[in-house]
Amino acid sequence: STPTPSEKAVEPASVAELYLSAVVLADFAQLANDRLVVATPGSNPGQRIIAVHGVGPTESQGLPDATNFRVELQRLPVGADPDLGWIKTEEGVPQLPPLGGIGNGVRSRRVAPIQRAQRLRRLDASGRARFVEAEGLVASGRFAELFADPGLLELVRPPLLFETSIFLPLRAEGERLRLLITEYETYDTSPDPRLPGPSIDRIVFAEAIEF
Repeated sequence: STPTPSEKAVEPASVAELYLSAVVLADFAQLANDRLVVATPGSNPGQRIIAVHGVGPTESQGLPDATNFRVELQRLPVGADPDLGWIKTEEGVPQLPPLGGIGNGVRSRRVAPIQRAQRLRRLDASGRARFVEAEGLVASGRFAELFADPGLLELVRPPLLFETSIFLPLRAEGERLRLLITEYETYDTSPDPRLPGPSIDRIVFAEAIEF
């Protein structure tokens, strides 16, 4: 039979009696975690404060060890491939106590999410108008305007999940430098959940910031 106009719209390049695709089961695809990464100058020359904001899962037995972060300093030599030529370097990353003195260079905490309605209830009429303005800047991707007004950013910024301090090293002329921030989950692969076994990591978020 000849396909109808509506059927041709589904498969515009089809031929008679072949205008419908076979039904297939799509593979599972997990969305990346919703995170806000902020890099700000520190109090010392070359220092950068790296903070990751978002909402992490609650801790519970049987769930993976989540909301773990790594910060890796990378160089791109002159003439190297801009996608594949980045080289990890430990230079410039100090092994110092974190801001606040917790842990071994990071500060990590899991905080219950604050719903939009809860945020609005805490604000007066002027604050609610500013909150809607901040949401509009986020939705339209106008992040420069949002970061230019700390008050607006504070209204929509999620809880702090991770924070660390690094020092940027000197670079050769034409060389590029970036930080790669990754978030990963750790899974126990033991066949018996009662016994400890080998674990594997799975990256669930990544962001690169070039300086």
